[in-house]
Amino acid sequence: HMLHTQYRMHPDISQFPARAFYKRQISDSVAVQGERRACAVHKLRLFSPYTFIDVADGRAVRTASASWCNEAEARLTLMLYRA
Repeated sequence: HMLHTQYRMHPDISQFPARAFYKRQISDSVAVQGERRACAVHKLRLFSPYTFIDVADGRAVRTASASWCNEAEARLTLMLYRA
């Protein structure tokens, strides 16, 4: 069975997996489109639906639970959130 509708990702983010993995055969639910998903902070370039920020001194390490953790990225994210 193939997924036909995605319900969670912002449409700007869902474009990549739709192209790369689903041959454009997946669509966005009405729940994530248009004004329902609009967010004032997304108008700021730094806080678009997805942003890449190079954290030069960041280093991902595996935790005891097998997850990945990057302390430098976490600190930067928290700093931006609090600003």
